[in-house]
Formats: sequence, structure tokens, C-alpha cells
Amino acid sequence: MEQYSKNINLQGNLFIDGIDHGLLRYEFIYNPYNTNDMRITLYYPHISIPEKLRNAKEAYVYSGTPDMNFKILLNSKFISHHISLGSRVSCPVIEYNTFQIFEEFNENNSIDIYYYFPLTSLSDFNNSFSDDNSAPLLQVINTNISQYKLRDIFQIETDRRNDLYEIMNLIKESTLFTTQIKIPSDYSQIISQSDNIADKICDIISLIDRDRIKWKRKEIYISDSSKKILGYSKNYRWASPPSDNYSYKINHNKNKNSSLELIYQAYNRLSVEGKNTIDELFEYFQIANCSKTIETKFIHWYSCLDYLKKYFGSSKRYFSPSIVDIFDRNNIALDDVIDNNLLCKIRNNNKKAIFEFTRIRNNYIHDGFGSIRDDYPIILNEIKKIIILCDRLFLRILNIDYKDTCLGSMKT
Repeated sequence: MEQYSKNINLQGNLFIDGIDHGLLRYEFIYNPYNTNDMRITLYYPHISIPEKLRNAKEAYVYSGTPDMNFKILLNSKFISHHISLGSRVSCPVIEYNTFQIFEEFNENNSIDIYYYFPLTSLSDFNNSFSDDNSAPLLQVINTNISQYKLRDIFQIETDRRNDLYEIMNLIKESTLFTTQIKIPSDYSQIISQSDNIADKICDIISLIDRDRIKWKRKEIYISDSSKKILGYSKNYRWASPPSDNYSYKINHNKNKNSSLELIYQAYNRLSVEGKNTIDELFEYFQIANCSKTIETKFIHWYSCLDYLKKYFGSSKRYFSPSIVDIFDRNNIALDDVIDNNLLCKIRNNNKKAIFEFTRIRNNYIHDGFGSIRDDYPIILNEIKKIIILCDRLFLRILNIDYKDTCLGSMKT
């Protein structure tokens, strides 16, 4: 991937918490396909700058004119100050934005917005494409702004080393993009709304893929009725990557694409309070899915189920009876996940009857995981059960029957 790295050497003004600290020379290195490794070096800043950056709430470098500019948002908490070869300050970059206007545009023009993110299990790639609009259309999601189209994008670059063969570097990504949004007089609000929708769609894909999917690159093109480009904006941002063991599987469940649309529309119908609850659950689920060890994955998923227990509420005092009570009151199936004999004992108020995963959790609280390390296959099976219970309760908040989705089934 290093062959795609780009290097920008310019002068720009450094802004720290809204205050302009003057013109500086800087070097910015980034890779459009690996936005988590962007970095900037500031040359010969004032002696006070390193300390101000460390304490800054927001810091960025701005270069250019109103018609063409670069804005680089710094992660100033992690600066490195070098003085051996002249004063230099380097730090990671959170976001890089470039904007250029070729011709003046108005409310009759339209914009296309593209969001790029890693391939997912919704993908279906049998051929290679270099043009966004010619890539396979996987899904159309209708929103209050516009249609969002999920496509697979293949960007291929070639490097001819000699006359005998060419080396092809295949970069795999997916994209969501809107179509034909008319530009209001101030279009920043519509962009912000679009970003929120793209973030939510990625959250749902993360839920379906049991990992964490974030868009990392955005391209905006402004055009007139004849499709002539009047201006563009490109945005590259740091985004929490999928876990190290993330692996997409190609359409092994055809119900995934329809689940994406169903969950998004259900989410969109919720009240503000309901959306806040679901947003919090999305975050908890991603943390649980991306846990690095079996032990932490178990604890995080157990915490998710505990959160849902508190959300639904129960008159029962203990954990296992509360979960059974919640499922029974909401007419959600449980007997295909939990042993029937155990369920009968819990429903008959047998105080010694508890879920196996609750027993494991209690052992962890008292003795740590050291005493049950030989039971990893059991723990993995119990994690699967917890996830299924979480899925079914999550979908109930959305008023969705889990049987209509790819989630909440013992078969997956």
C-alpha cells in the first residue's frame, strides 16, 4: 500500500482553538486507501506551539484560497517535538479535507456524495470495476434526503515494470452514495445530515457483520444539469478500523441485504429517545464484537445483555429470572436458545437455577477466568447464546420480529 502514499509540501496557517498562529511550512503524508496512517510535520514553529497543541481542544492547518483550499485537522494530543535538526512538530492527522470550485453554483445544481468503507459480507464481487456508477448495485436504501446506493468498488492501478507482464494492485472498497440532491443556499447542513445517515448505515452493517465498519473517505461532486462538474470536496478521515480478525463472507446469508433496509427504516421511525438507546447499543455491540480475547468478549456481551435487561425492566430480583420474565412478557422465543428444563426451573422460582453464562460470569467475579480456561469451547457457545438474546431484544425495541432478519437465529 505504500505505493499509494501522497506527499504535500505547502505553507499554511496554524489555528489552535480558533486563534491564528501564523504561517508555517508543513509536510503532509497520507494514503487514500489507509486513512488511519495520516501524519503532518510542522517546520520551525514558535517555541510556544508544542505546549499549546498538547492542551488544544481543536487544532488545524489551513492553506489556500476561498476557491481552493486544504484543511488538515490535527490529533494534537500525540505530538512529537524534534529539535535536533531544527524545530519540528509532527503528529497524527484526524481528518484531511480539500475543496475546489471551478464555477459558481446555485440552488438548481445537484451533488453526488460517495462514502468509502471496507468490504462487507453484503458484498458481491465477481468482476472488477473502476467506475463507481458501473459497479454492482447491491442495495438501495431510501432516506428522507435521497436514495443511498450500496455498491462494490474496485479501483485498479497498474505498474508496468517491464514488457513481459504488468503488476496489478487491487484495492477493494465499498461505497454508499446519494443521488441528485439539490443544493440549498447553505449546503453544509445537508452534508451533515448525509454524514449522519451514512454513519448509521455503517452501524447497521457493523451489527450484521459482527464487527466495526466505518466510512473513511468521502467525495462530493457538484454538477449542473448537464453533469458538468462545478466543484468538488474530498475528505479523508481517521476511523476506528475493524478488528484484526475481521473477515467478510460473500453473501452467505441472502437475508442480510433486506435486513439492512428493514433495520434502517425501523430506526428512522423511532423517537429521539429511542434512537439514543439504539445508538448506545450500536456502540456497546461494536466494543463487544471487537474485543481481542474470549474473556473480554464474554464480559462485554454480558454487559450488553445487562443493559437490555435494565432497559426493559423486570419485577424479578435476580438476573436469570429477569431475562426469562422479559422474554415471556414480550412474547419472544427463548426455548430454542436455553434448555427447556432450565427454563421450567427458573419459571418455577427455583433459586438455584441460573443460566450457564451467568454461572461463568459469577465465577469470573469471584475467582477470575484462570479457573475456567479449559472451558473455552463452553464459553464460546455461551457467548453465542448471549448474542442471540441481545439481537432479539434489540430488534424488539425496533418492533422487528427477529425471524424477518439475519439476526437472532441459532442457525447463524
